[in-house]
Amino acid sequence: MTRTRFVAIAVAALAAGLGSSFAGEARSAPEPQIVLKPIQHSRVGRVEGTQAFIALSFQRGRLRAYVCDGTARRRHTLSQWLEGAWDGRSPRTLARAGVTLRIEAVEGGGRVRGRLWAFGGPHRFAVVPTTGPAGLYEGRGATWIVLAGRSVRGAMVDPRPKRCVPVVVTGSDGKQEWVVVCR
Repeated sequence: MTRTRFVAIAVAALAAGLGSSFAGEARSAPEPQIVLKPIQHSRVGRVEGTQAFIALSFQRGRLRAYVCDGTARRRHTLSQWLEGAWDGRSPRTLARAGVTLRIEAVEGGGRVRGRLWAFGGPHRFAVVPTTGPAGLYEGRGATWIVLAGRSVRGAMVDPRPKRCVPVVVTGSDGKQEWVVVCR
């Protein structure tokens, strides 16, 4: 499906009232919308003792990690990408701009445990493979993490959206895909 077709479908889905968070709101002049696509093979979780969420994506020997504590209503104090080579099993440390991430163990079912040095100290985290709306989403100038309960954390360039929610869209080929729509 082309990007233009995908965005048109997502916008049409919102206009039709999909996504319970938007239902019943008064409609005024159209607001700008940003559609974020899921990053495949992601795992998401919380960073203990903080408001931050963390996401890991591992593909073709490359590990990408994103940690953020921002919401649509609160600017982030941390929004950081870390990346590097990884074999998918061994302990691994990544560091960038004063943030250090240490993967300590990979457990059954794809669960990954580790520690994050940020927010004044080491904090434990655990991430699990994603299903449904949970996942790591990225688009032009924005990255958001969605947990299984649909809680979101992320950051984007101004203007800040009032709300970001996961919605399911159906392409012309009938394939359904979760996306995050911010407006």
